Amino acid sequence: MLIVNRTPDAFAAYEGIVKVRDVPQEWDEATFFKWWARMKDKERDKYTAFETKNLITTAGLLAINSFLGSTGSSVNGFAKYLALGTGALAGPAVGDTSLVTESFRKVPGLLTITGNTTDITTYLLSTDAQSVLTEAGLYTGSASGTLNSGTLATHLLFSLNNAVGLARSVDYLIVRN
Repeated sequence: MLIVNRTPDAFAAYEGIVKVRDVPQEWDEATFFKWWARMKDKERDKYTAFETKNLITTAGLLAINSFLGSTGSSVNGFAKYLALGTGALAGPAVGDTSLVTESFRKVPGLLTITGNTTDITTYLLSTDAQSVLTEAGLYTGSASGTLNSGTLATHLLFSLNNAVGLARSVDYLIVRN
């Protein structure tokens, strides 16, 4: 007989954390990924400009659960694109389906899994997304290079003046508690 424990403690909870990091300006993208993949979290944290909580949307939780419950190869990737925007936002909500005003997107370049944490890293060139950014999210599903395509899996409100043209990394950490 199969017994399933359905008490609230039996269910996994996911937490999202975003760390924006100022990387050494002499590094190009290839150098960044070469060294970033080898660094421990403590070394990476030396470059952290700020850290904030990130909301995993209802569609994002569905994407995680679909992956975990899949027996085939037809499941989409969770973090196909990092999207950045300039929209006015009072705060993210679990039902959000898109950024308010998406202005830039890029494919994440590195995935690091350490224990119960998945770190999805996107490197921003000094010429990428040069504006005052107010929101960010990861897109899943049918996401492509076209702005606003796909399904919004995560959403956060922040303020990042990227008009100064610094190379940065955006690390989305999904923590399973």
